[in-house]
Amino acid sequence: EEKINGVFVRRFNMNRNHWNKITGEVSELRKFVRDLKADLIVFEALGSIPFDGLLAVMSTLPGRKILHSHGNTFKTLRVFSFENGLKYVLSAIKAKVLIGWQQYVVYPRVIRRMDHVVILSHLCSDNQLMSKYARHLSVIGNAVEPMFFEKNEENYELPIRRQKYILSIASYYELKNQKLMVRSYGLLKTKGYSLVMIGQSRTDYYDVVRQMADEVMVADDDKDIVMLTGVDRKHFPIS
Repeated sequence: EEKINGVFVRRFNMNRNHWNKITGEVSELRKFVRDLKADLIVFEALGSIPFDGLLAVMSTLPGRKILHSHGNTFKTLRVFSFENGLKYVLSAIKAKVLIGWQQYVVYPRVIRRMDHVVILSHLCSDNQLMSKYARHLSVIGNAVEPMFFEKNEENYELPIRRQKYILSIASYYELKNQKLMVRSYGLLKTKGYSLVMIGQSRTDYYDVVRQMADEVMVADDDKDIVMLTGVDRKHFPIS
């Protein structure tokens, strides 16, 4: 257990196996949530490892339950992306079948049990599922600063070697797991994309990720990884 920004955080080491089953400290998570005896439990992200780890005991958990959903993997998973290789396609097909069981059988039942469901937009990939099964649904909308809608007269060119890029905006902390992003980018079969990461400041974790990024670029000359800090938000390449 640790304290982050005044909030106590309890971590559990869990993962998924090849058959989408949650493994690791699942029983510890379930006991922890039960023993809390909370008046209110907020579940983050339909299909996340903690959420799926609690599915089997959801009806026994105390208190009111709110699901804060962030999308629907089943709707967004691209299966026949042959440019990423046959191994990806076969893995995606298997994932589609396994997730499909949850999509049509498990999740509707669980969503009905929620006292309230919150989604981020009417355009989200989970809107159709939640609108159909949630007893009470709210759309809160993602907050966006007005500055992002203002025309920027200043030109800012990203220092990249490719015309297309994959963008991540997040602080350089282990919790954000940029190492996984760099590793996944290194395995990407699609050519012609740079990976751009923008963080608030340089940290110890930044140096760890930078070393991994350099190794990826040495191993594959097509790879181009740019790690930036201190970029003014008006220059964020989001349009």
